[in-house]
Amino acid sequence: MKNLGFLVSVFLISMVDCQGNTKPTINNLPRIILVPEDIGTGSQLYDVDVTDPDPFDKITYSMTVEPTTATPSFSLITYNGQLSLSVGYSFDFEIQSSYNITFSVEDGVESALESKVLSIIVHNVNEAPVLTPHLYTITTHEAVAGTDIGMPAFGCTDVDEGDTWFLQITGGDTHGRFNMAADGRLSFAKDYDVDDGVMPGSVTLAVQCIDNSGVGDVATLLVTIDDVNDNAPMFQYSTYPISISSATKSNTMVTTVSATDIDSGANGQLRYVIAGIGLGQEYFIVNAVGNVRLKKHMTFANDRIFDFTIFADDLGFPPLRGYTRISVTFTKATNDVTTTATETPCYFCTMGGIAVFTLFMIIVVFLMFIGGYMIFYYCIGNPVKRKMLRGVLDPRSTVPRPFLIEQARQTAYISPFWNKTEAYIHCYHWLVSGTAGTVNGNDSIRPPDISGPFPAVSVAEDEAAQTELYAITVTDPEGDTFSCDLNPGDAHFQVAGIGTEYKVLLLANANLDHDVTSSYSLTIECTDVNSESSTHVIDVDILKNQAPVIGGLPGTKSVIEGNAPGKIFGFTATDADSFGCTLDFTAPVGGPFSVVVDGTDWAINLLAAPVLDSATTPIYTVTVACSDSWGSSTANLTVNVIPNTPPQFSPVTTSTTVNESETAKREIYTVPVSDADSPAFSCDVTTLAVPFTCEYDSGASEWKIYLNNLPGLNFAVTPSYSLTIECIDDTLNSDTMLLDVNVNENSAPVISGLPGSESVTEGQAAGKIYDMVITDANPYVCSINSMVPAGGPFDVQIDTGTSEYAVFLLSTPALDAATIPSYVLTLECSDNWGSSTADLTVNVQENLPPQFTSAVITTSVDENETTQREVITVPVSDAVACAITNAGVPYTCLYDGAATAWKVYLNSNPNLDFATTPSYSLTVNVRTIKRIPIR
Repeated sequence: MKNLGFLVSVFLISMVDCQGNTKPTINNLPRIILVPEDIGTGSQLYDVDVTDPDPFDKITYSMTVEPTTATPSFSLITYNGQLSLSVGYSFDFEIQSSYNITFSVEDGVESALESKVLSIIVHNVNEAPVLTPHLYTITTHEAVAGTDIGMPAFGCTDVDEGDTWFLQITGGDTHGRFNMAADGRLSFAKDYDVDDGVMPGSVTLAVQCIDNSGVGDVATLLVTIDDVNDNAPMFQYSTYPISISSATKSNTMVTTVSATDIDSGANGQLRYVIAGIGLGQEYFIVNAVGNVRLKKHMTFANDRIFDFTIFADDLGFPPLRGYTRISVTFTKATNDVTTTATETPCYFCTMGGIAVFTLFMIIVVFLMFIGGYMIFYYCIGNPVKRKMLRGVLDPRSTVPRPFLIEQARQTAYISPFWNKTEAYIHCYHWLVSGTAGTVNGNDSIRPPDISGPFPAVSVAEDEAAQTELYAITVTDPEGDTFSCDLNPGDAHFQVAGIGTEYKVLLLANANLDHDVTSSYSLTIECTDVNSESSTHVIDVDILKNQAPVIGGLPGTKSVIEGNAPGKIFGFTATDADSFGCTLDFTAPVGGPFSVVVDGTDWAINLLAAPVLDSATTPIYTVTVACSDSWGSSTANLTVNVIPNTPPQFSPVTTSTTVNESETAKREIYTVPVSDADSPAFSCDVTTLAVPFTCEYDSGASEWKIYLNNLPGLNFAVTPSYSLTIECIDDTLNSDTMLLDVNVNENSAPVISGLPGSESVTEGQAAGKIYDMVITDANPYVCSINSMVPAGGPFDVQIDTGTSEYAVFLLSTPALDAATIPSYVLTLECSDNWGSSTADLTVNVQENLPPQFTSAVITTSVDENETTQREVITVPVSDAVACAITNAGVPYTCLYDGAATAWKVYLNSNPNLDFATTPSYSLTVNVRTIKRIPIR
């Protein structure tokens, strides 16, 4: 091979380059971004993009946050401008709905021309209401369906403004025994009876507070149902017969009585007592389990039959009673001799005896007359004493028995010759025989009954006279007339009523004063004509007069231009007296706001006019005043007016494609839309009868166009679609854009971009020689269909680097331009719809030695150069090696792979000296040396 070379002359130039510093530039601000309220803590929010022409400058980022109190909520990486939500922090739309972050950058020399602002709008996300605490209890008693149980003090709160919530039972009520109103009030859905264990005495309910979006919080409600004493004890038998003889010893158990009560607790516990004061009480005792024993030896002159009553009283309040009768048959034992017959003289056969007997009979008749009168007087003629006696004998009496017995003993004493017990018995038989009415008649001793409800009572200091504070219902079980009054009386209150309804009223000129007396305890006494009375005590709290208290105003509230008239924020106002709230003033004056009643609370309403305009008035201060006759209070709300613009499109492209063969639903386009002042907007495809929909991708927080499932695309019928996409915000501002969707026809693959011919060189290494360009909507395969002449060293394969088809040179057979100067390859690609071909001519070139395009080149370098740099590109082709043959020169010949060229480089630290060596003559050798001196 020939020796080839060229000469390079290098001249040294002394020069210094000094350029000024350039300020960095912030490229992607100002900007408004929308961030969902529930974005995760620590999430990346934005990357600030900065350019600086000075490549070696170090950029430092800084920020300020408005409001400044929110500064800890954001984290900024100062060396790359990445902004994130700080770990442990989260957004809360209800507390702060927007932030302004001002970014500054500097390069160590100068700052950017100006600081720029990133505005973050927090998108309100519905949050579930919260129940606090999560455990509640309520106690009631068994009752019929529909009975109100009460309303537990559920603490359900929802931070989302305008959301309504309701309470419902979600678990624990498998039998449907309870109803719950939306406000949490609980009632029985069915008759509830805990008697005899029919229903449980306590139930654990799961209660959920749900908002109008269907999300909520769950708490536990423990309902305790107490037993009501509504069942009297029942004996197993109505009569228990027993037989006693004069031989039966005392303390002998003669029978056992048994009663049951299906009530629970104390209401179902029993005690047995023997009624009355007759023979049953004299001869028998009964214990707690119903065992009846003979208390003392029984003896009578003759056989006899008598009975007595045993009561079973429960321990409830008021107690209920059942009874049974013990029928006693007494027989005199044959060996029981109560007297001994002896011969005695007949005293009454003598005259003296006859006189004594006559006198005795006169006394007896007299006493019988007196006794009859006493019985009439005490058992019939005196109603008070009659009631006392009947109170002793009446088993249903509620008056304490010891009191009645003592009164009866004092009032029913008939004769010193009569035993008191016998008098009671004689009087009892008079009464039950019908002469003086029945035991169960209206002569029972009962005071008037006072019934509720009995609510807590409070009254304001300035309450008007004759105000009703309390109401009671009074009845007399005996039907007696009665009256009610305060006992003792009070100068501030009175009791008035007609019939059974009585009320506690505030007197005129009561002059209540909380500071003097904060509460009163009043005793209501109702007394009937028989001087029987009942009392009931109520406590009346006096409420101090003060100005209304305003609560719930957040300080600031944002309203968008074009917001519909109506409620923009609710607040509370409380006062013991009647009061009212108004709009005191707005700054600037004349703002479109008013204060109205909102259910039990108050609200600030937005009026239809004047129209909000952020350019004219970006902020209003609204002052609310609430006042009563004692004073007033005020509170302020700052209303920020947010500019309202429709959603904005910034399309990168307005067209896309789908394949005719598509059958499954898939995303085909992301709608490039944003709304600076109304993050709550929606988008839709308004073009009718097209196989496309617009849906929100919550994961990407973007609106996207989707191809429907089984769309039935047909290129021959509809080769393209023109879609109108409309996005509308919550104030009904909207914008539209057009999207063209082109349908790719199902066809054979298209081979494009073939150059017609391609060259290879003898001895060229095996590998890819040409990238094929194929377009097809469907899967396809490619190969060499034919080759002329046949058997050439070529193949079509998939390039693993690009995953596309390419033409490859094989290692065998070897190329020889003298024998076969060219090959014609027919390339074929096919799919299920057909195939296509294209020809590629491959020319085989002879392998020649390197060739210089120029023999002499002159260039220059600076004397003060210290680093390695390119000096000149060697003008040679087909070179395989390069070297500088001059000894002791600070230059090297190296290959630049990126430029695919050989280049001469100045070495590092060459120590150039113009005075010593003003120029160099370099000989560059590529395989052979050819010296060409140049000056």
